[in-house]
Amino acid sequence: GAVVEGPAAPQVLPVLMVEPNPCRGRAVLTYIVGAEVRVGLVVRDVTGRRVRVMAEGRQPAGRHTLVWDLCDAAGCRVPAGVYLVELAANGRRSRLKIQVLD
Repeated sequence: GAVVEGPAAPQVLPVLMVEPNPCRGRAVLTYIVGAEVRVGLVVRDVTGRRVRVMAEGRQPAGRHTLVWDLCDAAGCRVPAGVYLVELAANGRRSRLKIQVLD
């Protein structure tokens, strides 16, 4: 599951889901925030390097869905492997591992 860090603020606990996992052509990233907050949704490789910023800025409360085309910031397809999807919202972080297949 997601690892949550930061001060207790259950009303704005960010929920993060990734499907399918493992994925081949694309991944659907869904997150839920309980209040309007500043959100950062970043895909990183296993070394922690930023691969792609999916969302950044204030988001209204509710459910948000983005599609990652498995490309990096330059538009190149990422190699197969494990990636981390990290959601930061209101001082809290949720992280999920995602397996990208060839």
